[in-house]
Amino acid sequence: GASTSASGRHEAQVTAETARVYYARGKTAAGRRDWQVAQDALQLSLKFMTGDELADAQLNLAWAMMNNPQAAEVDRVTKAKELLFAILSTHAKTQTGAQAHYYLGVWNKFNGDMREAAKHFEGCLGVNPNHIEAKREKMILDRRRGPEPASAKGGRPLGSASRSSVATPAASGTSGQTQKVGLHKEPTFHERLFGKKR
Repeated sequence: GASTSASGRHEAQVTAETARVYYARGKTAAGRRDWQVAQDALQLSLKFMTGDELADAQLNLAWAMMNNPQAAEVDRVTKAKELLFAILSTHAKTQTGAQAHYYLGVWNKFNGDMREAAKHFEGCLGVNPNHIEAKREKMILDRRRGPEPASAKGGRPLGSASRSSVATPAASGTSGQTQKVGLHKEPTFHERLFGKKR
């Protein structure tokens, strides 16, 4: 039967040749931050991609899902992470793998798991020591955490790291203050990462 999903409309017509067109369209749309178009096009391209192209399509699709405010929550949380971990299973020591680690680090940071975020930023830097964004994020996390005694490395619970740390957007609701809700739209993942467009 015919599919009624937004990305499924053209699925029957996707061939190996048109998959490349969708792949290029999706990458272009992601570059201009048109996340819904990028997500739809890249999902259509995956079926015929293999090897490095598949990993790159998965990387761009995961980032589009994470940033797309119209994406279903299951896409934003579960499917995006599954795609990134799939990349790490086949391309861990490549630049695509480094970027997958970086995206997982960002995702974990904005969802409050600083230990997991640090692990992925370190994974990114292990493959690409010159990854500027990962260096910056790791430096910020290290600064918030404070110096660790050699005997406590890896063994201290995340919450006991540094009492003077700056609250992240994900942790700001735990400060004991009453939070007002409903009057404004929650910032998207992209807005939390890069700030609102002015």
